[in-house]
Amino acid sequence: MGIREQLLDEKGTIYTHFEKKKRIFDALDAIVGPDMPFQKVKISMLCEAAGISRTQFYTYFDSLNDVPNWHSLLAHEMGLDRVGISLNWRESYFLTSQEFFNHRSLYNSVALRQGADSPYNIIMRHRINQLRSNVKQKGGEITPLIDFQIESLSDLEFSTFTKWNQGKIDMPLRQFCAYQETLVPRELYKALETPLDVYL
Repeated sequence: MGIREQLLDEKGTIYTHFEKKKRIFDALDAIVGPDMPFQKVKISMLCEAAGISRTQFYTYFDSLNDVPNWHSLLAHEMGLDRVGISLNWRESYFLTSQEFFNHRSLYNSVALRQGADSPYNIIMRHRINQLRSNVKQKGGEITPLIDFQIESLSDLEFSTFTKWNQGKIDMPLRQFCAYQETLVPRELYKALETPLDVYL
């Protein structure tokens, strides 16, 4: 189930879970900075900043690493996950990049994490699976070439975005999104160039 679906219950009301998760994420975003890298944040500090107990924290997240991972997936659902479905390439890059950029200190600190639940591994698995799903949803076939392009692009996107977010690629947001669009391999670009919504 996607994050958007988690927001609504059978009556169409917003779950308190989302609001609590967002409050915890916002508290983490406020704590992390040059003097407090993500690796030094303790759950007790985060709970105090968010105004919740440890028990409440563990109701919503299994670990501290899960907090930025949750938001990363939310940012993807806002933009990148919708390429070829309801957004074109540049629009999808803009919406997700803007959300990450709004929390750049946190993500620059989190990007240093290693391991199975690192942002790289979480985002890569998600991005690859979502691009495959979008191609299929549009009636395309996952050929060996398309699959290679999906995997290569996902790795390239993560690398270039991390460098841009760290200030190593000096471009304003809109220019960076246009640049990202030029990196999409041609066959994959064509497969998801026009959103499905255009045909409805």
